[in-house]
Amino acid sequence: MRLTDLTKAARIVGSHQAQGPAKQILPDSNFLTDKPLQHAFVECSQRARTRNAHRKANSLRALMTRAGGRLEFSRAARQAVTPAVLQLIR
Repeated sequence: MRLTDLTKAARIVGSHQAQGPAKQILPDSNFLTDKPLQHAFVECSQRARTRNAHRKANSLRALMTRAGGRLEFSRAARQAVTPAVLQLIR
């Protein structure tokens, strides 16, 4: 059963509407996976890293250097910034 189904069926309400003591409406077994918790966590964190990498790439895609090249924020590119430019930034 999905959260939206529970909301539509009026079995759960938002925290701003809640009154009285909390009541468990679904057993804990509904939230268990067939994988060990560590495996599920690793998969989840890998998806988050991939999603963030895509967001970063998409946000930088429209930015270009004066010479028309793509901006790159790799370790080598950051180390190539001169101390004078760093001082201007600070």
